[in-house]
Amino acid sequence: MTSEKQPEPIAINRHSVTETRVTLKPEHVEMVGKEVILAFGPQKSILVFDPPNWQKYCAATMEAAAVLIELESREVYRQMIATSAHSTVDGQSRLRIPQPHMARGGLFDENAAVDIIHMMSGDCQWLELWSAKALSSPYDDADLYNIAYAKLIEGIKQRAEVGANAP
Repeated sequence: MTSEKQPEPIAINRHSVTETRVTLKPEHVEMVGKEVILAFGPQKSILVFDPPNWQKYCAATMEAAAVLIELESREVYRQMIATSAHSTVDGQSRLRIPQPHMARGGLFDENAAVDIIHMMSGDCQWLELWSAKALSSPYDDADLYNIAYAKLIEGIKQRAEVGANAP
């Protein structure tokens, strides 16, 4: 057993979006800090990282994309990394959401709300902001992020098959 303290799971929390801001719980702010990076996510969600975890996400994404042809890896980069924007959490724990992310997430509606989910993969953790509508919506095959993600998964599977067939 390691001595590292594992973060406690954070339940899904619904929060109102007001004037391009959403208030985070103290444990969310503790996790991502005051200087954050936002990027597009699956199903029109918004990913929120602290800088070190953003670097891990970018490195893992581009390492996985290395097996793709250049045109495909460029689209993975464009949808999963180039959509990033720096933002801040103010003294009242409000995260400002940039206009392009608000639009993609469908958050300009009156009474918009997001579900905030704490995510982890290996030693990388982040928050996902899902509009209340998007979290329960069916998978969108035409969404550009979802297309790029599917290509990335396909490339990872191909690399695994090649590795499994190597002498």
